[in-house]
Amino acid sequence: MRLHLHGNGAARTPNVEEELAFFREAGFEILEHFDNMDVGDAIYGDEVFPWWGDLQMNYRFHLLPAHPWVRRPLQHVLEGLATVGLIPSDVAKAARLMNEGGDGLSGLGKVGAITPQYIVVAQKPLDA
Repeated sequence: MRLHLHGNGAARTPNVEEELAFFREAGFEILEHFDNMDVGDAIYGDEVFPWWGDLQMNYRFHLLPAHPWVRRPLQHVLEGLATVGLIPSDVAKAARLMNEGGDGLSGLGKVGAITPQYIVVAQKPLDA
């Protein structure tokens, strides 16, 4: 979680119950809520490739820029380019932070602690 929060510039990530409470406090009635990633699991079963898979070491390259074999060396290439003055030094710093965020997200995704597609369908009551 520390890597995710720091690397992605997040103050904190609420859990499902906290998120639903935000909707209720804003006056919404929750009609349904679910993890849309479960739909892929139901359709593809054991063949599903998890959303966090490209962020961790593997031999499948679906999203090449996110793969650790690309993003980790890229940070060092950017540091070299910044050292010789071809790019601003902040570019390499941003790459380092994004690597931390990617590692944090993939670790949280692997243990089921975070999902990118949690769906909440809510409405304001008509009598409000």
